[in-house]
Amino acid sequence: MILSSEVASRIFSVIWVISANLAHHSISGLRILQMSDLHIDTAYSQNGSIAQRCHAGTVEPVGSTTSVAGVPPTQASARLGPMGDYACDPPYALFRSALRAILQLEPKPDVIIWTGDSNPHWVDGPNFDYIYPNLRNISQELLEAFPNTTIVPALGNHDTYKPDDYPDFKRNNTYGFYSNYIEQGSWGDFIPSSSRETFKLCGYYTRPLIVSSLANASLLAIVLNTNIYYYNRLPLDEEDPCGQLGWLENQLTGLGKEQKVIILGHVPPGFFELDLHHDHPMFSVRNGQNLTRRFQEIVSRPVLAEKIVAHFFGHTHTDSFRLIFPLAKGAKISDKTSPHGLIFICPSITPSLYLDNHSHGVNPSFRFYSYNQSTAVIDNYLHYYLPLDQVPLSSDVAFTPWKLAYNAQEAFGTSSLSTDQMFIAYNTMKSYPESDIFRDYVNHNTVLHSSSANKTCVDQCHVNMVCTITNLLAEDLKICLGMNATKNNKQETSEESTTITSESPKTSSDITIGSKEDHFTGEESNHFLRGILVGFSIICIIGIAIAGLIMYRHLRRNRYRSEEFLLTDGVFKCNGYSEIEEWS
Repeated sequence: MILSSEVASRIFSVIWVISANLAHHSISGLRILQMSDLHIDTAYSQNGSIAQRCHAGTVEPVGSTTSVAGVPPTQASARLGPMGDYACDPPYALFRSALRAILQLEPKPDVIIWTGDSNPHWVDGPNFDYIYPNLRNISQELLEAFPNTTIVPALGNHDTYKPDDYPDFKRNNTYGFYSNYIEQGSWGDFIPSSSRETFKLCGYYTRPLIVSSLANASLLAIVLNTNIYYYNRLPLDEEDPCGQLGWLENQLTGLGKEQKVIILGHVPPGFFELDLHHDHPMFSVRNGQNLTRRFQEIVSRPVLAEKIVAHFFGHTHTDSFRLIFPLAKGAKISDKTSPHGLIFICPSITPSLYLDNHSHGVNPSFRFYSYNQSTAVIDNYLHYYLPLDQVPLSSDVAFTPWKLAYNAQEAFGTSSLSTDQMFIAYNTMKSYPESDIFRDYVNHNTVLHSSSANKTCVDQCHVNMVCTITNLLAEDLKICLGMNATKNNKQETSEESTTITSESPKTSSDITIGSKEDHFTGEESNHFLRGILVGFSIICIIGIAIAGLIMYRHLRRNRYRSEEFLLTDGVFKCNGYSEIEEWS
């Protein structure tokens, strides 16, 4: 059969795009794909408006619990792309595009870990009329694409209605609630019958990945429902919601010498690096810090930590990692001598990322890990992304240009991604903020999104980035922030003093903060200066008090409205979930 020149050209273009962007990269060992935070919005429209979350017209999507009417499509609609927009959750086409890229890269991955949040950030969240069919569709596509792959899903805080609310079986009858994910969400294909009892109780379970009698050869996935520690408004047992941490400890304690585990979930412990509030941790329910402390104590206990290969989470939509340090029972702060655990936080498929009530966005991405069965460590991962701003408006799924974002070993300058090697990379980033390793870490944090790539991250930005890596507890974080702030202040003062010394002659305009020079001499001038300073201090105190009162009222009013987007989870909070007038 003779192909037309147009068809031949199109086929050649597809082959060229795939070969140019995805070829010459491979991984060895057990191949683990992680994808997270799909947030698929079937109401997304290229004719939509950002003010309506990229929805078109005034028709409410199936499963919507609030009206999207009120803002007509505008000229901004013209720039909405076929694969999504940085201000919104994406259409189903983006997920299919990612699947095509994955199949080109690695058609037979050994394991897929799917770390939650597959549903959109609607005002009050879609209800289960949307959630179950959406999970079912994604599940079926994964099964069709990877029929021989072990698929391990975890629940996300947007995979329930209302968002964040997951019941604790100690306080509620939960059996029917969690069973629906198996029966109506098609997760029965992923969760073995032997593990369904705990899933039906509270959404956590185990899944064997490799079964072997050889030492260190077996690999088990422990899947947690950490959403119950997030902004959960349902009644909880404060000591140990759902008994999950006690169950985790028992699972780790009961492992044989031949067994290793990976731990995965959606909401990671600790804090969000891009907008740091030590009083707004990820485990934010009442008693959340004690729950974080107990989790850290369990997984960092030497006899248990040596069984854990690594932890895998999502939720933040950004790319980062955490080091887990030992925490003795009853201790308030961690021992920072040597880490006993490593958390990988995978960025999202959705391009949506909100900070300070504004859209910043990330590029959609996924990654392949290589697990070395001989050494029982993650050797490397390759991170792939779609530069969303380079996708033509007329592009279809076959032509989306997914690319290699980075090779983790090369980016971190390590020989593997073991806990010890990542600690070395962390120390380089901490000590040398101007290093290539830290610069790359910052650029990869938003997956090379052009609006934030190559940005300067110094002083407080650098402090926030490094402190969140090593501090999961508020007490530890406060110490880290305080120590580094003092260090920065000393450095700035030293630089200022050096500048003054090098300048000659000096005038009043040359004096810098931190200089000891005084332009008043003699006793009378000293008294005069004291009088001026006292008066000025009183005025400043009054002004600060008034400003503080105004800021307190403003922050109190807006704190929960903005917190969800500050944690990149896309729904303004104000006494729970309330309406958003606009997303732009």
